[in-house]
Amino acid sequence: MKKIILALLLSAVVLGACDNGKKETKESSSQTSTEEVSNSSSIEESTTESSSIKKNSSSTSKLSERAEMMEEYLGADTAELLYSQTKPVTVEIEDLTLSIDEYDLVEFTDFDSDFEIPFGGQTVRGAVMLATISITNNSDKTLYYPTVPDLTFTGATKAYTNNRTVVEDSDDNYGAISVKSKGEVGAGETVTATLNYIFDENALDTISDLGIVTMNVPRGFTKAESFSAEDSVGTNQKIQLTVTADGEDTASANSSFLQDKASTDDMGTKTLDKEKKAIGKTESVDGIDATLSEYQFTFFEPNEMEAARFSNFENGVVLLTVKFDVDNQGEKPISMSSTSAVLTVNNGSQRILSEGMLLSYTTQTIEPGEQKELLQVFAMDQEQYEKIWREKDFGLKLNLVNSEDFKRSSVEFDLPK
Repeated sequence: MKKIILALLLSAVVLGACDNGKKETKESSSQTSTEEVSNSSSIEESTTESSSIKKNSSSTSKLSERAEMMEEYLGADTAELLYSQTKPVTVEIEDLTLSIDEYDLVEFTDFDSDFEIPFGGQTVRGAVMLATISITNNSDKTLYYPTVPDLTFTGATKAYTNNRTVVEDSDDNYGAISVKSKGEVGAGETVTATLNYIFDENALDTISDLGIVTMNVPRGFTKAESFSAEDSVGTNQKIQLTVTADGEDTASANSSFLQDKASTDDMGTKTLDKEKKAIGKTESVDGIDATLSEYQFTFFEPNEMEAARFSNFENGVVLLTVKFDVDNQGEKPISMSSTSAVLTVNNGSQRILSEGMLLSYTTQTIEPGEQKELLQVFAMDQEQYEKIWREKDFGLKLNLVNSEDFKRSSVEFDLPK
C-alpha cells in the first residue's frame, strides 16, 4: 500500500510540472473551452446551423492552422478559441456579393511587446477576429472593391479596422490584395481573402457582454481609384455578426425588426407592440413615387451605453419605424440623409419630428431611375403613447430632399390601422 501511495504522489508531482509548460497550458485552455461549450444552453435550430456545429464538434476547442501561426508569431503564451462561425453571411451590393465565409474569435494572452500598440498599449490579453471573405462580381464587366469592411459595436469609440501586422505573411489578406490590384474583381470572378480585427482587453470584455458586433460593409465602384457617387455600385450597408452563443439570440431578435440604427447597432431591446405590413399606398410628387410599405411600433429599452441619448424620455420610449419604397423617376437625386418626416398625433393636435440619429444614412442617394428602401423613425414618450395616442389616427408627411439644390418635395399619408 505504501508503494502505491508513493507512486501516486510522484505522478502528481510530474503532472504538476508539466502543467507549467506552454504546450500543456494550451491543452488545458482548449479543454476548458470544450467544457464551456458543451455545458452552454441549446440554441434553437432555426437561429443558425452553426450553433449545432459549435456545440457538437471539436471545431470550437481546436485552433485553426491560421490561429496557431498567429499564436506563434505573436509569441503568445496561450491562445483560446472563444467562438467559431462557419455559416456564410452574405451581403448583396448590386452586382457585387460580399460573403463572410467563416470567422473565429481567438483570445491571446501574454504576447510579445512588439504588438502592444495594436492591442491598446498592453500585452496581457486581447483577441483577434480572423475572418475569411469572398467578393463575387456577378456582372459582365470589371468592378472594383477597394475598401475593406470595418467593425464597430455599441459603446465603441473607434472603428476596428483590418490589421496585417499580426501575421508574418499577409499576402492573402484583403488589405494587401486590394492595394496591389486596386480592388479589381473581374467579370464573373470571385476574390477570396482574409481579414484580422484586433480587440484589446476592454473591447474584448465589451463584445463578450454584447454578443454581437456590427460590420460596416462599403459599396463598390465601376472605376479604379474612384470613390465618387457617380461610379458607385450599391450602397454602404451594416450587418450584425455574432461573437457569442447568446449573441445569436440577440441577432435573431434584431433581424425581425425594421433595420433602423436601433436594430443594426444593437442600441437596446425592442419589443413589438403592433405592426402593419404590405400596405402598398403610393403618393407621387415631382416624378417621385413614394410607397408606404410597412410600419412597426416597438417599446424600446436603450442599453446602458445608449441611455443618455434617450434621457428626455423619463416615462419610457416607443419607436415608430416606417418603411417606404421610393422610385425616383424625377430629374435629380434624392439625399437620403437630408430627407425627413413629420408625424401628427392626437388627431393632428401634436407633431413629432423624425430622428435622424436613429438612421445610418450618410452620403446615400436615390439617383434618377433608381428604386430604394427608405426608413424614417420617430421616438415617443411611452406614457403618452399608451394613454393618449395609441388608438388614435396617425398622419405622416414625408419630405424628400434632392441633393443638388436641396429643394423639398412632400407627400402625405395616413397610417392604416
